[in-house]
Amino acid sequence: METAARPGSIAAVHFRSPSVDRGVTSFLWALLFAVFIWLGGRAIGISQAMSMLTAAVAGFFIFLFVRLRGGPA
Repeated sequence: METAARPGSIAAVHFRSPSVDRGVTSFLWALLFAVFIWLGGRAIGISQAMSMLTAAVAGFFIFLFVRLRGGPA
């Protein structure tokens, strides 16, 4: 049984971040880096198609890398 707090006091609250699946985290990292690579390619004058292809391939490999090697198991 919990002990009652003093009147007018607030009990300590422990906040935790929500649990997010590893695949979701991997996808978000891959998406952000792919967009960064795509924008960087466009900024230095690479064609739209080549920039998009490079970003898509890099995004796929970033997803795999973060999914398999990133974070605690």
